[in-house]
Amino acid sequence: MILTLITALLTGCNTSRSTDEIDITKLPSRFDLRNADGKNYVTPVKTQRYGDCWTFALMGSAEIAYLYANDMGVPAGEKNDKVDFSEKYIAWYMFHGITKDDVVRGKVRSSQVGEGFDPTAMEKEKGELSAYFIGGPFVQTANLFGSGFGPVDESVKVKDELPYAYNDEASVEWTLPNNAEYRNAPVSALFRDSRVLPSPSSTDADGSYRLNKEGIDAIKSELYQGHGVCVSLNAQHPGLNSKNRAVYYDGDEKPNHAVAVVGYDDDFPKEKFARTKSDGTVIEGSTPPDNGALIVKNSWGLTTFDGDTDDGFLYLSYYDHSLLSALSYVFDNNDKAKHIARNIDQYDLMMTIWYGASDYETETRMARVTGIINPGESFLYTDGKWSDMSERKESLMDTAYQQCAQVVASDKAIPQFELNKRDFTVDNYPIKAILSPKEK
Repeated sequence: MILTLITALLTGCNTSRSTDEIDITKLPSRFDLRNADGKNYVTPVKTQRYGDCWTFALMGSAEIAYLYANDMGVPAGEKNDKVDFSEKYIAWYMFHGITKDDVVRGKVRSSQVGEGFDPTAMEKEKGELSAYFIGGPFVQTANLFGSGFGPVDESVKVKDELPYAYNDEASVEWTLPNNAEYRNAPVSALFRDSRVLPSPSSTDADGSYRLNKEGIDAIKSELYQGHGVCVSLNAQHPGLNSKNRAVYYDGDEKPNHAVAVVGYDDDFPKEKFARTKSDGTVIEGSTPPDNGALIVKNSWGLTTFDGDTDDGFLYLSYYDHSLLSALSYVFDNNDKAKHIARNIDQYDLMMTIWYGASDYETETRMARVTGIINPGESFLYTDGKWSDMSERKESLMDTAYQQCAQVVASDKAIPQFELNKRDFTVDNYPIKAILSPKEK
């Protein structure tokens, strides 16, 4: 199974149960994190106010991963509100780049000013809340977490106020200050890694839909390990069986919504997705090819269909044509986090649009440029693991050199060093650039 692994560089981080130990054929036919061995690890359903469903999907899955890692489940059937990660924090600071007021000694350097998305033009045209309507980048949020920003709990106070609390009332102030005091809020959970899973839907050579079973299996495996998972899908279609809270879409429209996945049921009957006409006959195309559904947590509150209010959870067919962008989160438990120190030294703190795949069981370091600056042991690492890309070694070495040279030239934190191309070495892990003391 090939997955993309986006990892925060932390010392001493190892998964307690890796996916290669999970035999898919031995997974239970049904698994639900609302009742996993009698415990509920799923936080309550919320109501999104703007076009920020992606933040609810991401924070909902992150909350699951954190609660599971810390064994913070409550008895099944009870409300689990032990953690409440802020959707508002992520939605705002994801799309507001680093400013000079964000610079903090030891965390955000002056060289970072200007990094990230600049919403100035968009806000002038569409208003100051434009960030809440952009739509969500799953991978980039993992990048933000890996850079040491978030998740932040809504209970965190600044100046005796709760600025990160998401309230669906229009009267609430929705903007956040772009400065260090607010952006650098205390991180509420130690992010370890995020996994970009294979897409559950695929297409044949002629463009027709095909189920990618590997994608469904990957989601099931992650859920069974207590890793929160989110997916994107198309929600603007009539494919809801309101009585059974079952969703199936067989069209070609792209995803426009995101949800957190809390479980699965291999035996959920395909007939429960079928919709009927007024005369009772089944609408053509409303029944998926086979049984099976993901159990998902939506962000539309407790919605009412046909006079019946639901619980905010839906059954989503494995065969839904629009299922894409599955991603999972892994967090370390609090006891372990106390003994882990970040050794990441980011050059690009904000969003990246590139990511690559590596063998699932292989440790991969995924910051743009990381470094260790110690007497007698000073070097920079560049992106990724190059050992499987030997045919591109020379071009990668050139790219790595340019990246590291830019860091050394622009970052005032390491003025005593210089970089020479001859100092590059290639090991089994990232290209290593040794920094030499400047000649006086």
